[in-house]
Amino acid sequence: MHMRQVMESAGTFSFVKIGDEKRWIYAILDDMFLEKAKAKDKPLWECIGRSDSEWFRVPKQLSYPLKMQNMRYFYRLYRRKR
Repeated sequence: MHMRQVMESAGTFSFVKIGDEKRWIYAILDDMFLEKAKAKDKPLWECIGRSDSEWFRVPKQLSYPLKMQNMRYFYRLYRRKR
């Protein structure tokens, strides 16, 4: 089974400018995996997990030598169809 997981912080680097249009990177990933990658007009991949916005929150009781920050991220999990 072939799978692809993509996770990225949902910040300023999550946009890509194509011509005059600014698009979310996860929308481009969905286009690539679900729309463009086709065989006989059927998608080769399916999205089995997704979120456009999740938060990782650093537990208050966590003690670590470096300062850690809360972070918002998105993810996609794609599986290759058989």
